Amino acid sequence: KVDVSQGEGMVCPMASVTKELPSSITARIGASRSISFPTLNNLYSRSSGNPDLEPEVTWKYELSIEQFRAFSTHRYLNPEIAVFYNDIRNQIDKSAWTGIYRNLLGINTWGVETTLGWGANRWLSGSVAFGWLDWSTESPIILETPHYKISSRLNCKLPLGTRINLEFSWFSKRQAEVMSNYYEYLPDYFVAHGNITQPISSWVDVRVEARNIFDANYEEEYGYPCEGRVILGGFNLNFQRAVK
Repeated sequence: KVDVSQGEGMVCPMASVTKELPSSITARIGASRSISFPTLNNLYSRSSGNPDLEPEVTWKYELSIEQFRAFSTHRYLNPEIAVFYNDIRNQIDKSAWTGIYRNLLGINTWGVETTLGWGANRWLSGSVAFGWLDWSTESPIILETPHYKISSRLNCKLPLGTRINLEFSWFSKRQAEVMSNYYEYLPDYFVAHGNITQPISSWVDVRVEARNIFDANYEEEYGYPCEGRVILGGFNLNFQRAVK
């Protein structure tokens, strides 16, 4: 695949190879180049714009191995592991202290992502994932980006059609710029979300959703506390199902 932008004539190639191996294992390797141009807001925002921004250019390399083992219709294991390396030039970033968009000179990032999806029966399934990210940079340190992340999902389906979905995530501590060229660590945090959906007719579902179930006090970005516990309710209408 080759994309050529009309503005700069920059080429963005992408190549990948997939190999099916014994024991239901699939291996993939790929490389690509992507270009992100500054938006009008990045360039000309009255409060944060920088008209001298350069396009952000990234080379991405990834190798992944996945296996799907089905033991019955609803019992399965689906492990996957991926390693990646990114070479980023002129990353467009907003300074936490000045509030002005800028280009970071050069960043190299690498890491590992692992996921294990599973199904126990027709009523219960889920997944657990772990991610590790590290980097080196010629510019100021990468801010508010955790080195480690753990997440999981649990999906339950009850006999009356009730569906319960839970999500749990943990993020490690990360550095933030609290004053010009002065950095501190934001603490790690754990957050949980969930929702319950109950069909009440062939085309109407009632849904209740809870965000930040345990009312965790955390900041994804320094100086901007995230909202506490939020509970929402509503209806889902499925007209296609109603017609059938």
